[in-house]
Amino acid sequence: MPQQANPVAKFADATDEYQDVLSDLWKGVFKKVDSALKPMIAFGSKLISKGKDIARTVGLSVMKTIESAFKAVTGMLKSIPALIKRALALGKEIIALVRKAADPGKVVKALRKLFSRYVAMLREIFSAVSQFIDQLDAMGTALAVVEKFKTVLQFVVSWIGEVSGASGAVKRARGVLATAHKSLSASVRKAEKLNKEVMKLKPAA
Repeated sequence: MPQQANPVAKFADATDEYQDVLSDLWKGVFKKVDSALKPMIAFGSKLISKGKDIARTVGLSVMKTIESAFKAVTGMLKSIPALIKRALALGKEIIALVRKAADPGKVVKALRKLFSRYVAMLREIFSAVSQFIDQLDAMGTALAVVEKFKTVLQFVVSWIGEVSGASGAVKRARGVLATAHKSLSASVRKAEKLNKEVMKLKPAA
C-alpha cells in the first residue's frame, strides 16, 4: 500500500529512526562511557573507603558529593542501558504492528497506545541522561577540590595522584554523553509532535 494511502506508515518509519538513535546510545555511547569511567570508578571506590580521612582535608560536603554522585553514576550505568533495551523492544513491536497490518485502520487503536508509551520512554531516557550528566558535573567539581589538595593528601593516601586520571575520565565521559544528549533531544521533540498526530487518527469502524 502506498504510504500516502497508509495513515500509519510514517509512524513506523519514524520509530525506525528513533530505534537507530537508541541503539547507538546503548551499544555505542554507553559502552564508551562505561569504558571511559573505569578509572573514576576504581579511584572513587578507594576514595570513599577512606572518606573520613579525606574529609578532614577537603571537607565533609565534598566527600558527601563524591559518595552521592558515585552511587548515582554507577547505578545509572546499569539502569539507563536497561531502560533503552526495553524501549527498543517496544519500538520493534510498533514497527511490526504497522508493517504486518493488512488493514492499517484496524491497528490505529493499538498504535496510539504503543506509540504513546514509546514516546514516554524516550522522554524518560532523555531525562535519565540529563541526570547522568548532572551527576558527572557534580563528581567533576568535587574531584577538582580533591586534586587541589593532592599534595597534602599524599601523606594520607599514597594513591591520591590517581585523581587526575579520574577527573579526566569524567570529562571524557561527559563529552561523549553531551553529543548524544543533543541527538536524543531532537528525537524526543520530533516524537512528541508525532504523538499528537497519532492521537488524532481514527480507528477503522
